[in-house]
Amino acid sequence: ADTWLPLEPGSDAALALGLLHVIIREKLYDEPFVTRWCAGFAELAA
Repeated sequence: ADTWLPLEPGSDAALALGLLHVIIREKLYDEPFVTRWCAGFAELAA
């Protein structure tokens, strides 16, 4: 990674969920892999 994000203690989960939101919204994931190997993704993305 080339970007350093200073985090407040306890805010790492918020950052992870925010990144996950962008990855799902912008479809930056391998859809065939997720469809085959990841249980519960549809519920997570809903």
